[in-house]
Amino acid sequence: MLPCGVGFVPPVAMGGRSIGGAGFLYDHVTGAGQHGLRTWTWLKEEGKPGVHVLVDVPGANNVGLLIRTWGKVIQTDAQSFDLDDGSGFDHGDPLVPGVKVVLPPGVTPPNKDDYVVVTGVSSCYRSDNNAFHVVLVRSAGDVQIVQH
Repeated sequence: MLPCGVGFVPPVAMGGRSIGGAGFLYDHVTGAGQHGLRTWTWLKEEGKPGVHVLVDVPGANNVGLLIRTWGKVIQTDAQSFDLDDGSGFDHGDPLVPGVKVVLPPGVTPPNKDDYVVVTGVSSCYRSDNNAFHVVLVRSAGDVQIVQH
């Protein structure tokens, strides 16, 4: 048995559609608990033009959990990049696919079109009374380029 406070907790692997999850003990009157996350997804019916719709993220709430996810880098800026795994679930901008990955100061983002595996903390941010998923990276070693 290990002494208290010593050990290693491996990240939980999950695709983009699972990051964040549904609410946990959320009370809309008091605001107590964890608000469920929302995401944009593409809805297309046969014979009709497709539209982006805002839906609840399914599954267990995992905000605060160390996770590992993967995908193609869609766009970058100095502090973050957008990672698309093809699941069709997008963060707060319906025109940008995937999940936003936020980098700590001094970490350089990968290049657009790189395929990467990211380890970070499942988190969220608020926009227009909705909570959207984001992954918070801890260090440069948490972003592994698997293909340029």
